[in-house]
Amino acid sequence: MFEANRTQSIIQLYVGEIPEEDMHADRTVVEDNIEVDGEQNLNPNAEQPQNDEAKSDASDASQEGNRDGRRKVEYDSDFDFFLDGDDLNDACDPIDDEERDGGESKRESRGSSERVMCKAVCKIKRHCATLLQRNPGSMAFIVTEQPQLCKSPIFKRIFVMFTAQKEGFVNACRPIIGLDACHLKGIIGGQLMSAIGRDAHNQMFPIAMALVESECKDSWGWFLDSFTDAIGTPIERGWVFLSDRQKGLIDCIENKYPRVEHRFCVRHMYANFKLKFKDKHLRDLMWGAARAYSPSHYESKMRELQLVAPEAHAWLSSIPANLWARHTFSPRTKCDLLSNNICESFNQYIKDAREEPLLTMFEAIRRQIMCRFQEKRDWIQKMKSHICSRICQKNEERKKQVAQFDALVSTREMYEVTGIVGTFAVNAVQRSCTCNEWDMTGIPCVHACAGLVQDNKSPYVLVRFY
Repeated sequence: MFEANRTQSIIQLYVGEIPEEDMHADRTVVEDNIEVDGEQNLNPNAEQPQNDEAKSDASDASQEGNRDGRRKVEYDSDFDFFLDGDDLNDACDPIDDEERDGGESKRESRGSSERVMCKAVCKIKRHCATLLQRNPGSMAFIVTEQPQLCKSPIFKRIFVMFTAQKEGFVNACRPIIGLDACHLKGIIGGQLMSAIGRDAHNQMFPIAMALVESECKDSWGWFLDSFTDAIGTPIERGWVFLSDRQKGLIDCIENKYPRVEHRFCVRHMYANFKLKFKDKHLRDLMWGAARAYSPSHYESKMRELQLVAPEAHAWLSSIPANLWARHTFSPRTKCDLLSNNICESFNQYIKDAREEPLLTMFEAIRRQIMCRFQEKRDWIQKMKSHICSRICQKNEERKKQVAQFDALVSTREMYEVTGIVGTFAVNAVQRSCTCNEWDMTGIPCVHACAGLVQDNKSPYVLVRFY
C-alpha cells in the first residue's frame, strides 16, 4: 500500500500495575504513557511537539533509542468489560466530520484516506490505551507506517483481544478456531480479520479481531503472530484451525505451525467443486465422504464417486483427506464442524458496524460483544442442567431411535449394539464407539444411547466437558 523507505511503529500495550499516584490520571496522562518506537514519555507535563516538523524530529530521535518497542503498563481496575461515560466521550470519540466525510476532493483522490488515517492515529492510540486501562489483561497491537520520514505516521493495522474473550475461550470453549476476513464499507476500507471459537452451546464465541489493509500472506502472518502473542501458541494449547482456504492463510499456517491441524471449510470446497461437477448425485457423494465418521464409510463413498465420475474423484482426491474428511479429524476438539459457519455468523452479526468509521466500528463491536457475553451469562445462571439445551435436544432425539437397535450388555459398561447397518462395540468407560461419532463429538451416539438405556443408565452423565 505504501512505497519503500517506510518505517514501522508497533505499539504493544500490556496491562498490570502503575504507581498509586497515577491511578487517577486523566486521559491525557494515559496517552502520554504509551510507548512508541521504544520511546516513552511518563511525564504528563512534558512539552509535546505541536507541528509536523517537531513530530518528525521526535520520530528521528526515537529511532536512535531502544527499538524493542515492548513494555508492560499495569493497572489496578475494578472494571471488567466496559468503559464509563467519560471515557467514551473523551477517549473513544468517533472520527470527526472532516475525517468521516473526507470532503468531496478527498474522496476523489487516493491520498484522501491516508490523510484521514493520519489524523486518526492519535485517537486510535488513545482509544486502545483507555480500553486496556479499563480491561486489565487485554491486548492491543497498532501498526503505523511512515512513507516519508518527514511526514506524520499513517495508520495501517490494529489488533484487539479483550480479557473476557481470552479467558472465556481458554477455559470453556472447544479448542477450535475459525479464521476469516470480511470487507469493510467505510471510507478507509480494508478488511476485518477475526478469530472465532465455539462454545458449549455450539454457538460462536468471538476471540479476537484486527483491521488490516488487505487480505494477503503478510497480513495473515501478522494476525497469527499477534494472536499467539496475546493468547499462546496453537501447538502448546492443542488448538485446531478452520478456514475457508483464504489467499495467503494456508501458506502462513503451513510455515508457522506445520504440526497444527488445519481444516478446510467443505462448503467453500463444494462451491469450487460444483463449478465443474454440477450433478446432485456427485454433490451427495462428496458430502457423504466428508461427513463420514469411519474410514470404511469414507472409502465406500469415494469408491462410488470414482465409478460414477472419475474426474470428480480425481479432483477431490487431489486435496488431502486430513484437511476436509471428518474421519481424519482429531477427537480432542470434540467438534465435528465441516463448515466455517461460526465466522460467517460473526460477520453477519457485525454487519451494521462494518459500515462505520474505524473507531465507531470498534466501539460498536465492543458493545455488541459485551452485551452478548452478559446475555449468555444470565442465560447460563438460569439453567437447571449442567448440559446446554442444544446438547440435551440431541440426546433426546437419539434416545427416541434406540428402539431400532438391539443392545446387549457384554460386561460392565461394555455393550454390543446391532442395527440395520451393522454391529457396533460401545465402551462407556472410554466414552467410545466403533462408529467414531461419540469419540469425535463428545456426545453419546445412538449406539451408546441404546446400550446405556438397556443398562438403565442415563446418557447425560457421559457427555464430555466441552
